[in-house]
Amino acid sequence: MNDVQKKEDAFCQVYDIWKDTRDQEDSEALFARHQEKINIMISISGDVSGLRNAIEETQRDTKRTDLLNWLSTIDPSKFYNLGLDKLRADTGEWLLNGNQDFEKWQSCPNSFAWLNGKGSPADNSCIAVGTC
Repeated sequence: MNDVQKKEDAFCQVYDIWKDTRDQEDSEALFARHQEKINIMISISGDVSGLRNAIEETQRDTKRTDLLNWLSTIDPSKFYNLGLDKLRADTGEWLLNGNQDFEKWQSCPNSFAWLNGKGSPADNSCIAVGTC
């Protein structure tokens, strides 16, 4: 009976070692699958980030294209030609030659000029100049 008890104890020890080894193998396999899933998630994250950046860039390009299309519908030559037809001799001479307000504005780097009117003192035009 003593031999049977010794063999049973030895069998239990072998079984515990086998069970520990099996648990270790299962744990290592689980860790390997976990690591593989993490690598897949990292790859997916990079793909999603790249896709998001591509979508944002496309949206910016679309907005820019829409803006350029909107701007290009205006033909500036039409307005330029209309303005040329209205041009009068000596336009702006009252402003550029001998106007103290204009000269003050030119000499001050941080000043501003506000022009109001159609273009000559006879048309009740005036210039307001901000201080330096």
